[in-house]
Amino acid sequence: MAPVASLQLTALRGEMATVAPTREIDITVTDAPREGGPFRLEVVDGSGKQLWSGNGLAAQVKRSFSNGVYFVRLYTADGNLSREYGFAVKK
Repeated sequence: MAPVASLQLTALRGEMATVAPTREIDITVTDAPREGGPFRLEVVDGSGKQLWSGNGLAAQVKRSFSNGVYFVRLYTADGNLSREYGFAVKK
């Protein structure tokens, strides 16, 4: 069984967290804006297809992630995209 991966996301251009293939990812957004909450998180694959959505700045995403590039999008309470974070899953 694949392990659980933990990601602490910070929006830094050019840097992308990398984890091994996993069955669950724990996400924590560490640089959210001070205003605009409550926030909604969305995980999409490299083509933009939504894989998961939930509320808050931290989440346990209980689904398998295979090799590839993924993005976590942070939306404000009014539905505007505030931040986007990338991560890669590689063996």
